[in-house]
Order: sequence, then structure tokens, then C-alpha cells
Amino acid sequence: MSTPLAQSRPTPLHTAARAAAKNTTPPGHTGARTTRLCRHGAWGMAIIPACPAISPAWATAQNARPCRPIRHPDMRHDPASSAPDPIPRTGYPDYLSHTGPSAIHHAHPGTARGMTHNARAWQRGRSCKTGQAGRLPPAVRPMRHAGTPCQRVPLSRTSIPRSAPRVRRTRTFQHGYPAMPVLDPPMPQQPAPAATAWMTLLARGPRGGVLASLSNCLVLLGHDPVLSGLLAWDAFACLPVLTRAPPPAFATASAAAGPYPRSVEDTDVTLVQAYMQRAYDLPVSAAVAMQACRVAASLRRTHPVCDWLDTLRWDGTPRLDTWLHHALGTANDAYHAAVGARLLCGAVRRVRQPGCKFDYVPVLEGAQGIGKSRLLAELFTPAWFKDDLPRDLGDKDAAQGLLGVWCVELGELQALGRSTSRDAKAFFSRQNDRYRPSYAMADVMRPRQCVFVGTTNEHDYLTDPTGNRRYWPVCCTRADVAWVTASRDQLWAEACRRETTDPMPLWLDDAATAAIAAEAQEARLPEDPWHDPITAWLAGRGTGSVRMADVLHLALGLPRERQDRPAQKRAGTVLRAMGWTRHKMRSGSTTYWAWRPEGLR
Repeated sequence: MSTPLAQSRPTPLHTAARAAAKNTTPPGHTGARTTRLCRHGAWGMAIIPACPAISPAWATAQNARPCRPIRHPDMRHDPASSAPDPIPRTGYPDYLSHTGPSAIHHAHPGTARGMTHNARAWQRGRSCKTGQAGRLPPAVRPMRHAGTPCQRVPLSRTSIPRSAPRVRRTRTFQHGYPAMPVLDPPMPQQPAPAATAWMTLLARGPRGGVLASLSNCLVLLGHDPVLSGLLAWDAFACLPVLTRAPPPAFATASAAAGPYPRSVEDTDVTLVQAYMQRAYDLPVSAAVAMQACRVAASLRRTHPVCDWLDTLRWDGTPRLDTWLHHALGTANDAYHAAVGARLLCGAVRRVRQPGCKFDYVPVLEGAQGIGKSRLLAELFTPAWFKDDLPRDLGDKDAAQGLLGVWCVELGELQALGRSTSRDAKAFFSRQNDRYRPSYAMADVMRPRQCVFVGTTNEHDYLTDPTGNRRYWPVCCTRADVAWVTASRDQLWAEACRRETTDPMPLWLDDAATAAIAAEAQEARLPEDPWHDPITAWLAGRGTGSVRMADVLHLALGLPRERQDRPAQKRAGTVLRAMGWTRHKMRSGSTTYWAWRPEGLR
């Protein structure tokens, strides 16, 4: 007769022991064998006879392991007899030892008081006789009078629910022993994975349970069939990603939303944590699960941009030197050919060799609304394109914002307007970003993998009169986004082929091309109102050196009280733009600073 586990309350330990002591079917009895099960709250101890009620398959599924035989010197069990045989027979293996508190024992005939005493003694962790270690557990003590073997199966605390049925004292058989219900084996919520060789890598506690440690979580993430290969590290965005859907919260739940790969979210880590708790009974905390996911992901690196570039195959038609002319309507000359080729080759080299030197910023000039930003987004893929930067270029947010970005658009050159020319130069020239991420304990070094492209509809946008070599002006008349969409793969395939077979320098190494760039940069400087009066005064004065005080007073007519430091810097900027340089001069025993045309001694 089978009684469901969820219909009654558990049997107290002393009640089970007393009933077993009085009413237990002797060995060899021809009646129905019965199973006795009691629950011990602290260790989950149970008392079960070695009978067919517990199948070997269920015992194997519960990680059953046989106990160690003990050769009892003075008792033996005669299988042909239903009563114990007191004839001494040394060496007969009648008993099995039980060395742990989670053992399953069989209660045999004896006095109720003695069984209860032995069970309580075992509950308190003492052996049969106080002070004698290594002896048999007290539940085996009555077996010396019955000679029936027992078996050991480790049970967790939750293996036997609190709804275990009470002992039914129905008198059956001709000997009048009570019929005990045969219990169905407890079924876990999810069957444990089949034992394989990798499970030997799991660290276990002194009682054989798997520890909820970081190292065990890493073993599961690397070898479990459900979790293995789930996580990877995106070397482009520097964050863990999911390669497929995480294990669902329950069997009927739908998979997490894609597409994959995608960045790991807090919910994904929680699903991994729940799977470990459900499948391996591992009480993993959220912090340990997050650490394990990050470490496991870092062991499998991927780069989405490089992986995509490696799949492209060039068809042999050259487009790289003329793509600015076809896509943006620029002049079809050597300068625009060099700028267009170096932009794409520099972008390829930046992702294949992070941190390489490429501090140039092509600036697309054109009327508002022709589609310059849309063309850049289509060329570099919208997922890897960004069109804003923080206001402060020296802040760590500006460096963190470059992660996972292939092209950064400087819309209307806002970075140049908000920061000084010195800060902009330092930011664009940087090859590595060193900072401490939010909530991190140590600094990190992130090599640059992006390129910068400016867009503007102005003409005098450069602000540094001392030099603007980093900016390559590109005058655009249109933006053919459809042509870029159709030719994008072949453009990048040709850039990859050129980088592999014949890598070019990423600066303008040709003197004629560099001269064209310098002339274009000078034309983008704003005109100063002081330029004309200073030019006219210098032309009427003739050649020779001049002092700054004479320029401010005679050329500009500024009084002495207004000839301050800002006025001197502004006049000096005009003189440098005209090709004059500052030198130290000597007149007798007096030295002073003067300006003279470059090349004049």
C-alpha cells in the first residue's frame, strides 16, 4: 500500500523507534516486507530496512554509496531461519558500518526504551558507549540480536518532506506485526545532471556536499551542459555577453529575449544563480554568481568587429581611393584620395591593433541636412557608431564612452568649442585611456579602438592658430547614403586587404598632399579684426624687427593701460599667422624680445 507523502505529518523519532522495537517483521518472514521511515530534523536521519521497497535505481539516483562491512566475531545470520542463530561464527560479515550522521539504519527487535535511548544518543552525536569512539552507531545495536544487514544512503534535509505519513498500527499476518506503508521515493524538483568526470573537480565539504564557492561556480559554468559556453567576453566593448538564451526560471518559461550575442543583464545572472540552486542544491549568493559570470566570460574572448571583417571577401574592384568622391561629392584629387583611404585603413588598424597611433580627425564640411551623420552611421554600422561626447574631455566618462564604439562623430565640432585647443589635442592624441571604472577597486588600461570624424556646416571652425595638423578638412556637396549601403562591405574588404598586404602610413607622407592640407587648415581659421591694421602698419614700416609695444601702440593705437597680457597674445597670434617669429634681441647691455619675419636674421 502506498501513501502519498503530502497527506500526513512526519513520524516522531521516538515513536518510530518504539514501534520498530515492538513490531518488526523478523528476517525470513514470508509476509509482505515493509519499509520504515522516520525523519531527524537536524541531520535528516532515516531508518530503512534492506528490502526491495527502496530500489537500486533510486538509491543510485540519490548518490547512494555502500557502507563498509564489519566482520562481527560472535554472531551470524542463518538465511534459512526466521530466528537469530546464536552459534558463533567468526568472520561472517553480518553488519555494515555507518560512520556519518546521515546514515539510513534499520530498527530491529528490542525494548522500546533501549531503542529510544539509542536513537536519542545518536541524535546527540554519542556512540553506543560514552567515550568510546569508532564503535557502531546505536541504531545498529539491536541488530546483534537479529543479524539483518542494513544499507546507507545519504539523504539531504529536504529529501524527506515534513508531510511523511504516520505509522499505521494495523495488525496483519499471522504473527500480528503492524503493516508499515511503503513510501514512494522523494522526487527532487529537477533531477541532478548525470555524473561525469568533470564533477570530480567540484570541491566538497566534510559531509560530501558541494560547496557554494566561487571555484565551484566556475567549474559549473565551464563544464555543465546547460551553462558551458553561455558567456563570452566582448573585447571590443570590454563587458561580458550572452551567446545564447540563459536557462529559464522554470520548465514552461520562455527563453530570454535576444538577439544574441548581447550584453549580460542582472536578470541573466539571476537565472544562472537559480539554475545552480535548482540543479545542484547550491546556495550561491548573487555577488558570487556575478563574479563567477565575469570570470567565466573572460576566459572566452570575442571581438564582433574583427569577426565581421574576417568574413568579408574583396571582389577586386578598387573603391578605396575614390569613395569620398562617390559618396560625398568631393574633388577627385590626391588629397581626398589620401584622406579617404587613411580613414578606413586607420579604422581597421585600430580594431586589429588597439592603441595604434592615429590622431587625425577628418572634418566633413557641408550644408545642413544633406545626411553627413547618416552616412557615417551607415558606413560604420549604427551599433558601433556614436555621435556625442561628454562636455569635459578629461573626465573618465569621456574615456568610458569610447568602449564598444568604432566611430565617434564630433557633431558641429562641439568638442572643439567646449574645450580648449590644448585639451582637444591631448584627447585626440591619446592612444590608451587609463581610469578606474565605476564601482571598481583598481585602474584599468583601455587601448583606443575608435576613430573620430567631425561634421560641420561652418567654415572657420579651427581655433588653434599655432597649428591644426590633426584636422583634415573635406568639402562635401552631397551625401549618397544608398551608395554607401551598397558598397560598404566591399569598402571594408578592400581596406582589410590593403592593411594585410601593403599597409600604408596613417599620416600624409606626401609633401604635396601635406601642403594642400596645411593650406586648407589655415583657411579654416577665423579672421581677426587686428589682422588688417597690423598688416598695413608692417607694410609701411618696411622689413626689420619690431617690438610688441610698438605694434600695440602704433599699429593698433592701444593706450598703455590696455596693453595687457591678452592683448599681447592676440597680437602675437596675428603676427605668427603672417609668418613672423619672436626672438631675443640685444642692444648694448640691454636685452629685449622682438618680432621679425621668418628667415630674417
